[in-house]
Amino acid sequence: MFGLVLILTVAWLIARQISRPIGALAITSRAIRQGDRSARARLDGPPEIVDVAREFNEMLNVRMQSEMALQASQDELEEALKIAQLGYWQYVFDTDEFIFNDQYYSLHHTSAERMGGYRVPASAFIQKLVFAEDQGLVREALQRAASADTPDFTHRFEMRIHCEGSDTRWVQVLLKIVQDEASGARHLVGASQNISERKYAELNQVRLNRSLRVLSECNAALVHAEDESQLLAEICRLIVLEGTYPMASVIYPGREAGAGRVAAQYVVGRADSELAEALAQSAEITGLMQNGKENIVHELDASHPSSGFERIATERGCRSLIAFVLRNSKNEVLGVLCIFAERTDEFRTEELALLQELADDLAYGISTLRVRIQHAEAEKKLEFLAHHDLLTGLPNRLLLRDRFEQAVAQADRNRSGVAVLFLDLDNFKQVNDSLGHNYGDQLLVKVVERLRDCLRETDTISRQGGDEFVVLLTNLNDLAAISSIAQHIVEMFAEPFELESYTINTTFSLGVSLYPDDGEDFDTLLMNADTAMYQAKDSGRDTYRYFSQKMNLDAQEQLQLQGQLRQAIKNQEFILHYQPQVNIASGQVVGAEALIRWIHPVNGLMPPGRFIPLAERTGLVIPMGDWVLHEACQQAQAWCEAGNPLVMAVNISALQFKRGNLLDTVSHALKHSGLAPECLELELTESVLLQDADNAIAMLRKLKDMGVKLSIDDFGTGYSSLAYLKRLAVDKLKIDQSFVRDLHTDMDSVAIARAIVQLGHILQLTVIAEGVETQEQFAALQEFGCDEVQGYLYSRPVPAPEFEAFCMRTGG
Repeated sequence: MFGLVLILTVAWLIARQISRPIGALAITSRAIRQGDRSARARLDGPPEIVDVAREFNEMLNVRMQSEMALQASQDELEEALKIAQLGYWQYVFDTDEFIFNDQYYSLHHTSAERMGGYRVPASAFIQKLVFAEDQGLVREALQRAASADTPDFTHRFEMRIHCEGSDTRWVQVLLKIVQDEASGARHLVGASQNISERKYAELNQVRLNRSLRVLSECNAALVHAEDESQLLAEICRLIVLEGTYPMASVIYPGREAGAGRVAAQYVVGRADSELAEALAQSAEITGLMQNGKENIVHELDASHPSSGFERIATERGCRSLIAFVLRNSKNEVLGVLCIFAERTDEFRTEELALLQELADDLAYGISTLRVRIQHAEAEKKLEFLAHHDLLTGLPNRLLLRDRFEQAVAQADRNRSGVAVLFLDLDNFKQVNDSLGHNYGDQLLVKVVERLRDCLRETDTISRQGGDEFVVLLTNLNDLAAISSIAQHIVEMFAEPFELESYTINTTFSLGVSLYPDDGEDFDTLLMNADTAMYQAKDSGRDTYRYFSQKMNLDAQEQLQLQGQLRQAIKNQEFILHYQPQVNIASGQVVGAEALIRWIHPVNGLMPPGRFIPLAERTGLVIPMGDWVLHEACQQAQAWCEAGNPLVMAVNISALQFKRGNLLDTVSHALKHSGLAPECLELELTESVLLQDADNAIAMLRKLKDMGVKLSIDDFGTGYSSLAYLKRLAVDKLKIDQSFVRDLHTDMDSVAIARAIVQLGHILQLTVIAEGVETQEQFAALQEFGCDEVQGYLYSRPVPAPEFEAFCMRTGG
């Protein structure tokens, strides 16, 4: 018994020595499972148990090191995923749900707590986190994966996701099928990477390329534009088609205040004027046009539209509007360019800059086109003026000369003849004096109508001015045909004319010259026909005469007058009269036109019409013009020294300009008189300047270099070319008195005078009108914006003392 007890006691002691360390190991293991990574087994007990405890502790140390290394690796992976903006997820086919991690939720700026956990039903994920327009992409990807029959199925696509704070991100999704080897179950694993920066850069580049393309195409349209309405329509079309915008329109100010009108519009896919009309009447657009506000970018509110156009626009799928104010160089509002977009974030900064450039180019193009049209209209009027008589619409002398050259060329080929008939209405002055110019003009129109009935279709009628006409007869083979036409004219005008309540009798005196018998050039034939016409008048009027040497004005008288004129130049038998030039705005006398008069030893004071033509034919106009220039400069200098500086205007004849030593004459006159060059103004006619335009331009530039002023006299009566007019270095245009005379009765004269003033101001020239005799004429010119006037309304040409007295009376 004792032995048994001893054995049991020894066994108990041994067991206790073994079980206690083993129990300690169990306690240590339990502590580690509960998260106490510092727990370790005690090293006591039998050697074998101590060895086990030591190995156990060593195993714990190795495990802890591995876990720490794994955690560090996981932390690095987490950081790498954040940098790459990647999020991983799984999709379980059986439960139709997604399993996300925290990194994925970070792409949406949310967390598992706010999303209700890491497992989310597929329908909830698609509805809450995927952009509405891209939800179909997710459903399609899941369906393709579910029906895939290959274990290595992969799929890649791009979509937009919602983020907290109403932000939107682009992500690239890559998914593949994973199959469990044990169960055979399949699920999807995928990665979503944030590609917003790249995607928005791509979209922005697409916008920029689109805007650049629109800008390029629109600029090409601007360059080739001829009509404003067509230009606006083309610009709107290009914006919509090349820029892929749903609609573009141009709104102009309406006739009524606070309203606009649709100048042009283009809508993709349909004709729709309702939106543009509503936009034109909206406060946003009319406010831009009235107040000149800055451009606006308007986000359209589909749920709470603030105006009618917003409701219509949102119904048509538009979400935003950009409106650019169109301004000209004077900062005046021309209108508004409006562009609609289908997205609220469509107009980015870079694209807005290009569209603003387009708007600026369009405004410049509109302004340029309007100026070009004004120039074209003015040139068209001047072109008509250059070749036709305004009252009757007949060819003028320039066009008649051209037709004469053609007729002569044909006559030389066909060995036929050409006749020039010079016609003058008898007693026409009495009609003007007794009934007025209005009735005189009506009579001239009826005269032309009747004269046309007397001629063939191939014949040309030209009005030379006043009551004088020239008829060109072509393809003639005998004198009988000419006599027949001339006699027919005489007989036809035996019948009186009925003008309202008046019966007027008028006849023609005709002179006839023949090519080549009476002359081979136009001027000679015209002069000879004129000579024959005066012979007809001397023969009792209402008849015709052919030219012959007997009909010429007394050659001896002409020779005698020519000799007297030479002696007059030598003896300086001339005097200058001066006609004041008055500034319309101030009423002050600003200049004087010097006009020559001949104090004939026998006949007394002779008007220039008696001797100037003879002086021009004989070349005596050159020394005569030199005398006028010197005398006028001395008088102008005398006025300057007396405290009354005025610009002295001197007419320069064609011969003096082309054959005289004009530069030296002007220089010597200025030097000898001491007159400042800017106080001298040289007047030249259009015909003189345009006969040899290149040489004329060179001469004018040399005169301008000297400092003198230049003026085009009798503007509107000759051939006016805008191309040359821009090159001529002139300072002033003088409207011919033939247009001024009928300003209060003739609308054509009004139109021409107004056009000349506008043209002069466009070219930055001063415009003066001559022959102003009535207050009505003055008022019309003042309305047109004419700068200066001269005429009998103020004073006739008078000697210097009377001119000075006039200036004192008027405060000039």
